[in-house]
Amino acid sequence: MSKKEANALFVEYARTEWALKKIGYVVPRGDFIQVAWNKVQKEPCVILAIDDAVGDIADAIELLLKRPPRREHINESGKVELVPLDLSDSDSKADKVIKCLKRVRNNLVHGAKFYSGDWHFEQSTDYLKAALKVLRCLRESWQDLKQAFENGK
Repeated sequence: MSKKEANALFVEYARTEWALKKIGYVVPRGDFIQVAWNKVQKEPCVILAIDDAVGDIADAIELLLKRPPRREHINESGKVELVPLDLSDSDSKADKVIKCLKRVRNNLVHGAKFYSGDWHFEQSTDYLKAALKVLRCLRESWQDLKQAFENGK
């Protein structure tokens, strides 16, 4: 995994969440707030950016959707294993992409996922690069988010 991509995604994701909170995309969670990603995925500019993506962005989205990032799972034997993120309950392409972005971020922040022998370390960089491209695309396509991200307003 590349430190450059890991650091870039960590910073980009954190600033994006901060900017989303600044423009009101929040939901309460106890006595604090979290980003309302379920509202983000319904934004027309987000849907359009994902549905009409071309080039590198389309390739990044394709990677995330065709080989969803993995998550930890306890199998019937009680052992931890990795399984692909289940996207079957997603109602839109934007929902699927947002779930993948969140999983890539969670895997980065909460540690590498190397429980099963079929995981390839170099794939992590592919996911980091893909998530970074998609996050930047979403920011560029959404004027309010871009302004909050860049200007802190």
